[in-house]
Amino acid sequence: MVPCHRLAGRAAEQTVLRRFLAGVSNGEAPPHDVVLLGPRGNGKTALLRWFESTCKENEPAVDVASLTPSALPHPAALLDALAPPRRFAKLLPRNVGIAAIGSAEWSPQGGMRNLAHALASRCRRRPLVVLLDEAHTLALDTGNALLNASQQVRGAEAPFLLVLAGTPGLPSHLAAMDASFWWRLAKASSALDG
Repeated sequence: MVPCHRLAGRAAEQTVLRRFLAGVSNGEAPPHDVVLLGPRGNGKTALLRWFESTCKENEPAVDVASLTPSALPHPAALLDALAPPRRFAKLLPRNVGIAAIGSAEWSPQGGMRNLAHALASRCRRRPLVVLLDEAHTLALDTGNALLNASQQVRGAEAPFLLVLAGTPGLPSHLAAMDASFWWRLAKASSALDG
């Protein structure tokens, strides 16, 4: 198991990403997320763009979402970005006014949706690859929700791949997110690096 890849070149990383994409495209849940680490200017963003293009070559077999932390200012933004309500639900009003009574908030899903459940449902319809650049700047609560949802979705055997890219400080930032499984991955990574 190799949860982290330090960028020394691109061929090895491209091979790993292609292998993960092939599995996800075939409906397989990957064993873990992929984390790309490297100093600024090392080519992480270029590698993510290449992988996004490679993923799009597999559409409609797989969906790809390319995100940045600025698009995810809080955990609720994850649900909108990764598992939006069905298209017809977007056409329905969110507030229904009642004369002389006021208005009430209305949710087409019947309440707050669970991110992991919604994401797993989406991935069962069509595999999803999420690319998150500059992950070392992701808000801690948003990162916690994303990492835990990723683990739950993969645990449910849904074809979902999360690829995070960031500077060498990313592992400590991920550890600060207090995702229940991250410490195990960080320890495995340290053993592989040493």
